[in-house]
Amino acid sequence: MPGKEGAPEGPTIKHNVYEGGDVQSLGFQNADGSESTVGVLVPGEYDFGIAEREEHVTATTGKLQLGEKSKETVRAIPNGFIFTKGTPITFIIEETTSYLCNYFETPPVAKDSPAK
Repeated sequence: MPGKEGAPEGPTIKHNVYEGGDVQSLGFQNADGSESTVGVLVPGEYDFGIAEREEHVTATTGKLQLGEKSKETVRAIPNGFIFTKGTPITFIIEETTSYLCNYFETPPVAKDSPAK
């Protein structure tokens, strides 16, 4: 158990709170060193500013709808969206929605793409 004497250190988990508590997430580092968050958004409209790195956001329950600022700048993926660095991140949430967000400093290479 993390924190016990002689026990291995566990992953660092960061609790994030936004929009007065209407959006909350847990951030963590994956085994490969990349970062992810899992979280919940309650109904509302959210503007998270500009993506500082590539973000793949996928709904695990509920539905993610793009806000007006994001509609022309993102790519859809099953149950979610890819926000490239420098694009606005906005959502309209109509029902409580859980999500997974994976962050990438450089865009990942598709598994079926030839390596360069």
